[in-house]
Amino acid sequence: MAKARSLGLWTAVLALCAANLALVWQNRELKIRRPPTSSSVRPAVGQTLRSITGVGQNDRVVRVTFPSEDRSTLLVALSGGCPFCAENQDIWRKLSTAAVAAGWRVVWVSRDPAQLAYTQRFEGDLPGIRVSEPAYGTYLQLGLTLVPHTLIVSSRGQIEQVWGGVLAPQARTIEMFLRKYDQRMAAALPSLVGNP
Repeated sequence: MAKARSLGLWTAVLALCAANLALVWQNRELKIRRPPTSSSVRPAVGQTLRSITGVGQNDRVVRVTFPSEDRSTLLVALSGGCPFCAENQDIWRKLSTAAVAAGWRVVWVSRDPAQLAYTQRFEGDLPGIRVSEPAYGTYLQLGLTLVPHTLIVSSRGQIEQVWGGVLAPQARTIEMFLRKYDQRMAAALPSLVGNP
């Protein structure tokens, strides 16, 4: 009886080891096959954007194309429920106002149509193209699973600069970049540091 019990325990141990090895192999295969995650695909300086297509105001299809008639683009990827987005409102207001004054295009990109109302709530009457539900490739390229991102895109469609997260600690860096990047923007840009 003791031998049978011992043999049964050894069989169970071997079965558990075999199952564990099978799970390790399966996990390795799944990691190889999975699509890139948001942490591995984020907006990157030097990337080229071709177009952003999604749902705009009044549920119409909107397509923003690059290159853009010798105009740079301020592109903001945001989410309505994002606390960092709420913290960025004042700086985004200043940036978008200066961008419009400098002749730039302003594009607000979000994940779903309900978030378009969010940009209008804090943005008021400021002009800008609002796009939600972008194509999956754009969704990944702009890193919309991790928001906010604030991008400067050249007229050629090349991402020139990316700032992620809360902008206030990066305000001086943003100002310095924009003052070097475009004199018209520099002239229109108020200080991003401190109270509005």
